[in-house]
Amino acid sequence: MVSDEGVTRARPTLSWHEPRIRQALAGLVVIAAIGFAIDALPPDVADVAGSVFVFLAFGAAGVLMIRRAGRLEGRDRLAWRIIGTGVTLAAVGVAVFAVVWAFVPDLPAFGPVDVIFLSAYVTMVVGFASLPQVHAQKSQRLRLLLDALVGGTALGTLLWALVVGPLIGRMPQVGTFETAVGMAYPILDLVLLVTATVVVVRRSALRFDPRLVLVALALAIQAASDLRFLTHALGSSFQEVQPPYGLLGMAAGLAFATATILEYRPPHREYADRRPSLIPMVIPYLITGVLVVVLIDTLAESGVGRTGFQLLIGFLLTVALVIARQAVAIRENREIVEAQRRALVSSVSHELRTPLAAVVGFLGLLADDSAASLADEERHELIALANEHARHMARIVEDLILLARGDLRELELHEQVVDAAELVATAVNSLDAPGVSFVDETGGWAVRGDPDRLRQVVTNLVSNAVRYGGPTRLVVFRREADTAFLEVHDDGPGVPRRHEATIWERFERGAHRFNAAVPGSGIGLAIVEAIAVAHGGEAGYRRSERLGGACFSVSLPGRALPPPAEPTGTETAITVGG
Repeated sequence: MVSDEGVTRARPTLSWHEPRIRQALAGLVVIAAIGFAIDALPPDVADVAGSVFVFLAFGAAGVLMIRRAGRLEGRDRLAWRIIGTGVTLAAVGVAVFAVVWAFVPDLPAFGPVDVIFLSAYVTMVVGFASLPQVHAQKSQRLRLLLDALVGGTALGTLLWALVVGPLIGRMPQVGTFETAVGMAYPILDLVLLVTATVVVVRRSALRFDPRLVLVALALAIQAASDLRFLTHALGSSFQEVQPPYGLLGMAAGLAFATATILEYRPPHREYADRRPSLIPMVIPYLITGVLVVVLIDTLAESGVGRTGFQLLIGFLLTVALVIARQAVAIRENREIVEAQRRALVSSVSHELRTPLAAVVGFLGLLADDSAASLADEERHELIALANEHARHMARIVEDLILLARGDLRELELHEQVVDAAELVATAVNSLDAPGVSFVDETGGWAVRGDPDRLRQVVTNLVSNAVRYGGPTRLVVFRREADTAFLEVHDDGPGVPRRHEATIWERFERGAHRFNAAVPGSGIGLAIVEAIAVAHGGEAGYRRSERLGGACFSVSLPGRALPPPAEPTGTETAITVGG
């Protein structure tokens, strides 16, 4: 599977049109209705009409899919052409089977002609595996594949032991080749469904692609059709058993609907990266739990018979896959921790190097014998600069101590009434951030909280704006009722949507995570969020409505305090930091 980034977007994405949607729904309903109508015909008529119907339905869907795929770009076009070829190949198999059946009336339900159908299944598996998906590390894709295999193996074991196994046991007269061909269908159905599931639930900008949903439903119904036909037709001739034309019609109708809307590729949209959904992770292990329950019940009732032995083998295979999945997860977590450690050491070393060199240089000048010739004003300036850089290093060390405590949300607060203007001025003046503007929109209200922690919030947010934002920065202190808001705006590019949720995690730097040219440890926003939560509030991000870039804010409910007297103004603006 390839990345979404590998899809060429030379042509604009087509917008959705209601007429095309109506065509897809009409085709689905008509084809499915014809299939169910053929099921109601007498067997002799149904076999002839059904063969023609299945050939035309799947053939039309496959050819249309190949033609419409030509309007796509990159790997998307290639993948859907391969899938369309598989659907067309299934129609060709129907035609070949009908010709052979005309000359061999006693043709078995499963035989050499089925090689064409099985090839169609393999072709569609290749097509689905070629569909683009979001860029991810190999270990993440391997973990997702193992999750799918765990559920697929458990489900396959249950079907084999409870449905297919008893069927084979009742038909010892069935030849080896016919049995192998018949058993290949549920196996390939399972492989195809697992592959389609991996593609549909993947983390991708096209995650909710309706084309994938439709074709996945078609595959599920086709699998149900295969299983139903297998349970009735194994060991019989085709003339003795009628295929489920209704289910085949539904599968062909869904494939036709997919082909109808194929050229309307959903727009490439950004979304906020979040932790993986629990549903795709839990379902495979729920199926495994069902397998364990059935195994225990079977062993308790009849001992280790043939069915119990099959269930036991499937269970052991599933356990092996679970162990492999956990090994991949452990290795992935170890690599993540090691990468975080290297990033932390590198970024902290980079941030400490400059202020430490300045402190050493200033103190060296003061300790030198020639320092006696320095004027008092110069001496005080050197001491002030050394003190400023030392305080900067102290903030970094304080952040590291907070991280070492493990739980950032359990901070000790020393609360008092804080003047917002003084708080912001003190925080900004400790940074090398000239031209930062401050606007007080509270009418002179103050805020109750830990001054050192709140100063750290302003420092971290302004530092973040200096590193990643544009040249203009604005600090706003406002209130709504008794809720205080501290906001830092900038006119930079803002945070890409896919990183909006992850930037609050420790060591996460969003779009700059691999950019060593931009300094930063990725712990500043995590500290901001922890301080906000400790004050009973929360931290957030949005696009700045004032400057057009990023706006990071901290809300402090119940912490805005009115001034002793009625305010005379409603807004005060000052410029701090040079």
